[in-house]
Formats: sequence, C-alpha cells, structure tokens
Amino acid sequence: MDSIIKRETISNLLGKNFFIPNYQRGYRWTKQQVRDLLKDIYSFTQNKTSPDEFYCLQPVVVKKMNETDLKKFNLNGEWYEVIDGQQRLTTIKIILKYLVLDYLSGKSLKDEYGKNEFLIKYETRENSEDFLEKLTLDTPIIDNNIDYYHITNTLQEIKAWFAEQKAPRSAKEKILHTFIYDEDDKDNSDGTVQVIWYETQENSPTSVFKRLNGGKIPLTNAELIKALFLNSSNFSKDKDTKTEEEFLKSRIYLRQLEIANTWDKIEYTLHDDEFWLFLHDDSYTNPTRIDFIFDLIKSNDYLKVKENCFNNNEQEYLNIIGNDSYQTFRYFERFLTTTDLKEKEQRLEECWKKIKSIYDVFEEWYQDIELYHYIGYLTFFDNNISSIYKIWEASNDRDSFLNELKSRINNKISKCNNLKRQYSYNENSEKCPDKTSVLPLLLLHNIQTVINQNKDFKNKSDYSLTLYYKFPFHLFKRETWNIEHIYPETTNTLEDKSEQKEWVLSVYNSQSINEKLKKIIKTFLSSDFSDKDDERNQKFRELYEYYYNSLSDSYKDQLLSENDRNKLWNFVLLDEHTNKGYGNAIFSVKRRFIIGKDQGEKWDYNTETFELERVSIKENEKEKYSAFVPICTKNAFMKFYTPYPNDLSEWTKEDAKNYLENIKNVLCEFDIKEE
Repeated sequence: MDSIIKRETISNLLGKNFFIPNYQRGYRWTKQQVRDLLKDIYSFTQNKTSPDEFYCLQPVVVKKMNETDLKKFNLNGEWYEVIDGQQRLTTIKIILKYLVLDYLSGKSLKDEYGKNEFLIKYETRENSEDFLEKLTLDTPIIDNNIDYYHITNTLQEIKAWFAEQKAPRSAKEKILHTFIYDEDDKDNSDGTVQVIWYETQENSPTSVFKRLNGGKIPLTNAELIKALFLNSSNFSKDKDTKTEEEFLKSRIYLRQLEIANTWDKIEYTLHDDEFWLFLHDDSYTNPTRIDFIFDLIKSNDYLKVKENCFNNNEQEYLNIIGNDSYQTFRYFERFLTTTDLKEKEQRLEECWKKIKSIYDVFEEWYQDIELYHYIGYLTFFDNNISSIYKIWEASNDRDSFLNELKSRINNKISKCNNLKRQYSYNENSEKCPDKTSVLPLLLLHNIQTVINQNKDFKNKSDYSLTLYYKFPFHLFKRETWNIEHIYPETTNTLEDKSEQKEWVLSVYNSQSINEKLKKIIKTFLSSDFSDKDDERNQKFRELYEYYYNSLSDSYKDQLLSENDRNKLWNFVLLDEHTNKGYGNAIFSVKRRFIIGKDQGEKWDYNTETFELERVSIKENEKEKYSAFVPICTKNAFMKFYTPYPNDLSEWTKEDAKNYLENIKNVLCEFDIKEE
C-alpha cells in the first residue's frame, strides 16, 4: 500500500486514538512554544480574509496499528502509532481540555458539538494518560513527576495567556472554533487549524522515528510531495484489471515505478557535490535536494496555482499556501487537489513533466563546458539559479542564452576590468579600490582558461577525450578566497633566521649565481650562529649586499616597485588557509608552499645538498598539506606564462607582463580595458 498524505483538520482528528510508543520521550514543550502557538492561531482568526484559509501545523507522522499490535497492547478499535508530532498533539489536547473546562464550563464537546476529544495513550507512562484526562483548572504545577510538570506548566501558561488578552472570551471562542469545525461546516467563520497528515506504510515505525528525530531531520517537502505523486489513487485503473497480478502489471504500477526510479536518479545526481555546487552554494541544508526544484517551481508559479486557483490575488494565495517551511508542499497539494480522477492524473503528469524538464536543463548545463563554467561563476556571486533559469526560458537558442550570461559576467567585472588599475592593500584607502574587488576578474581568468583548454583539446584529433578538465566549484565554493600578492606587497626585511635560510637556499638554487657566491652561501649555512643573532644578521647583510651588487642593472630593473606590487599582474586567487600559512613570505617560499599544497606534499631543503626534496608526511596529517590551487594561480607561481624564465627565485616585471598579457588574451571576449 502507498503512504497517505493529506491535510487534516483538528476537527477530523477528534475521536481518533493515538498511541505513543516507548521509543519517544515525554511531553516537553516550553512556555514560549505554547504562547507562540496560541498567538499565531489567534492572529490567524483575526486576520482571516477568505473562507478557504487555514492555519497549518507541521506534519503528524503516524502508522495505523495492525491486529497484532492492538492485541499486544490490549487496545480495541482503530489506533494510530504516533511516529512524529506527539508534542503538537499533546499541546492541542491540553488547550482543548482548558477550553472545555473554562469556556464550556465543564460541558463536554460531545454535548455541545457532537464530537469527542481525541485520546492519547502512552506505552510506558500509563498514568500520564489518566492524568491528562483528569486535569482541572485548579490543577497546580506538579514538580515530582517530569511529565506532570510539563503538562501542568502548559496548562497554567494557557490560562495566563488567555487572561492577558483584551477580549479573553472572544479569544477562547475563536480558537475553539478552529479546532472543532471542519472546512465544510457552515459555522466555520474563524477558519481551521490543520496538520499535514502523513500516514506511512513502512513496517518499522522506529526506523522512521530515528531518521526524523535522532538526527533532528524534519520531514521534507520532497518526501511529502513524493507521497502525493506515488499514491495509486492518483492514477485511473484499467477497466479489465481484475486480479492483483494484473493490477501490478497495469500502467499505474509501471508509472509509479518510472517516477520513483527517475526521482531517485534526480536526488542521487543532486547529491553529487560536483553537480550540485555549480548550481548552488554550500549553504543548502535540506537533506533532500530535489526540494530545490520544487521551490523553484513554487517561487515562479510554473504550475500557475496563483493564477488559476486565486486569480492572481496575492493575499488569498499567501493565506492558503502560507510562508512557513511547508509552503512548497501546500503549493503542490493545491495544484493536485481535484475530485476528478482523470483531471488529477493529467495534473500529476503536467507537474512531473515540469519537474523533469527543469532537471534535464540542469543536466544539459552541466554537460556543456561553457554553460557549466559561466553558470557556476554567476552562482558563486549571486546564488540565484532562478534568475538564470528565467533567462534560459526567455532565450531563443543556446547562443542567445550564452550571450546573456556573458553580459551578466561583464556586469560582475565592471569594477575591475581595467587591467592597469592601481589597487590598495589598505581596505580604508580613499585613493584606489581595495585589492579584494579584483576577485571577479581573477576568477573569470581561471574559468575562461579552463574553457579554452577544453576547446583546444576537443579540436585536436590526437585526443579522443571530449573533456579535459572542469573547474571544481565543489571545492572552490567551500573555501574562503583571498587576493594574494605574488611578489610580497611589503618588502620582507629578512631578519628572521628561518626566512634568511629560505632566501639563501632559494638564491643558491637559482640559475644566475656564480661559484664565488655559492661558496659564501655554503659558509653561511654551515656556520654556527647559536645565540649570536647580531653576528648572523651581520653576515647575512654582507651576503645579501654581495648578491644584490652582483646583479646586473637590467635584472634590478626587472624587480617590482612598490606601486607595481598593487596591480593586477601581481595578484592571484588563493584560499585563506594557504594564504595565512606563509604570511609575507618571499616568492620562492610561496612557490614551494603552493607546489606542495597542489600535490598534497611537503617540500623542504636538504641541509647537506641544499636542494629541494619531498618530506615524509604522516597519514593523519596529509589533509593539512593539501588544498585546491586554482589553475591560474598555479601557472603564475610555476612561471608558466613566461616561455623562458631565467630565475625561479623572483617574480619579475617580465613575468608580470606575460601574466597580464595572458589575462588580456584569455578574456578577449569580455569588456576588458587598458587605461
């Protein structure tokens, strides 16, 4: 059998029997929760403008008890095991108990309205059931039993809340009416309080309870909507279907199976972060990500519920759909609600077609190398896939859609599209913008580089692969990114012992030094300067001056000036953790550090050979030595943009010019300036 999903008025719960199993805790609602509920219901009755309006509580998840369970617990009649929602049911029970005692002066609901209160029975707290039924207005707060304490505390809070209202009797009457009247009752002038009734057919209610409560995971809109889709009553049966075997072979079963399988495929794909995080950022917390598609349909009214059911009356629409976490479910439920079975089946097919078409579009974007990267780029900044989908709908073809995406990207880089602009390291500078504002351009450089590489590979007949590499948004969107100086923004004074050693070793391994300088370096590195900082600093300054004086004037001219260091040609993207890891280090240190992060390895200089070599890392420490390094950042530190780099120890003007030239060439399709 299928799970049953529907809205149910509190009036329709009256007379029902609810069994609370031992895997659930006792009643624990706080005073504030009780007050909030009363305030919300009363406010609803006062502001109600349409007879169709209702106030909806969160789902009540139940399972109808079978004969075995009824006999086991000595129960007679029809009983429902409450899997989720006992706290809400108990609170409603106590409010009703108070209204019967006070507003009805002790007369029963049966006498006044022909209805019985619903019964709550506890598997392990039998006395609580009796205690609930025997509550009086004068029952004091009881401290010696935790269940009694919370029940009596709620009763007294209800009593106090009503006493605080300007018209207490009117408030009692209105709230009572929302509980006892159904939607079709002619006296239903105050509206109804309803719950989302989810009657599961799973054999193990405890497994459902653990999922809903153990991990604090609420029933999602997706699960509720899925129950609407897979209910066999939505599909008309074949006339000739007579036996169960024939029924299982009928189109009802096959259509359900098709929807269920496709549904699971969509959910599975959306849970692949590589797919998901080009569409969305990392803030989405729903356990079922297909909810994202349902929310998209609801927010844009793709099923025309507002238009067809409410004549575009925004207030009436909101009164029924609501603005809580289950508004999306109520949107779909409203669309699918009809007594005509054939029409219902048509609506369901229309609805499913829209869900599937949106997913198919997402998949098409994901497979298209340009669309994937441009959409991933835009959602990084705005996280608004809805607006992008609207552009897709309005576009005549892929090219027009692509052009509109590029237009939006041009807007993103409009404040940093001047390649020769000066930036400031100081965020409060009034002279020029902060360097962080260049992030859109640097990210676009990375994105377009990947796109171009894929196009190049695709056009080469020697390569059979159609895809070279995708920019990993699933890694990028989980990090905080900094704009890092390639050449240090401020000159490193090299007074620290470790920094001096690093600089000396990087010079030793450069291509431009002579044998005499190598000997001086070896002497410096082999000297014992323990507790002789002044002597070490003096020797280092002598070595540094000798090195600097040995450089040609043309090489010195290649070093970046202070103004040069705060331009685009000296900036790259780097994750915050890696950036903080080396501080204001010299270029060679940064280069070594980034190579290690990209490879998930640690590199250091051998104190005997003075050459770089891998350092062994413990298995449990490998993660801290690994990070995603964007391709253009890696290329810059590897001096990829300079065909014949003559020195790996410095980032020179030649390197910077070549890097800037690459940015200009790669982004030639966009609005780039050189002023």
